[in-house]
Amino acid sequence: MENHDATPDSLEQLEALRAGKKISDEEYQTLRDALERHELPRHMVSTPSQRPRLRKSWRQRQLGGVCGGIAKFLDVNPWLVRILAVLLALSSCGLALLLYLILYVALPWDEDDVALVWHFPWVYAVGILLFFVATIFGLRWMNSQVVIVFADTGSQLPTVTRWVITMFRYWPLMIVAAVVIAVTDGILPRESAYRRVFRWVALCIVVAFLAVCFVAFWLPVRNLG
Repeated sequence: MENHDATPDSLEQLEALRAGKKISDEEYQTLRDALERHELPRHMVSTPSQRPRLRKSWRQRQLGGVCGGIAKFLDVNPWLVRILAVLLALSSCGLALLLYLILYVALPWDEDDVALVWHFPWVYAVGILLFFVATIFGLRWMNSQVVIVFADTGSQLPTVTRWVITMFRYWPLMIVAAVVIAVTDGILPRESAYRRVFRWVALCIVVAFLAVCFVAFWLPVRNLG
């Protein structure tokens, strides 16, 4: 039997020691009997004292859980670590951010949090990204067709149509925005208020964007008719 610093003072602690295979079944029965008689020898069993290991903390996370894990390892307030991390990121020209990313990839999740960890939905995010990219290129193609039709007829494009056509010249930035939307929606916790607000805001932006594009296509058609 191992030597420890403190003795279990309840059946729950004793059950935890047994579940963690810290004691044998015979020792468990002996200690249980002693606990029930309030005669537990202090030299026999105790809760194992283990030095905390540096891991990411899912319960203490705000972004990736790295600062929460460091705070748990150092036994300090997580917000103190986060404030120091932000100050280092601002004063190190991005080196602290690079270190954060390295730690996020290298550190495992806390063993107590593994069952809670939510993994990034790659298939879902890629589906969102492909939808946006297909929409962007589809609208860009429609813009080009409108320009061709008006060039053939010698008519002048409406102002909103010219604005939308100019906007689609920056289609790489639109794809970057689509990537940001897909990744952010995948990172946010599934049942969090942040994700619901983000989805509503993103949906409103997309609907407004499509409405402007519809008006930009409808006006030329109406004018030609």
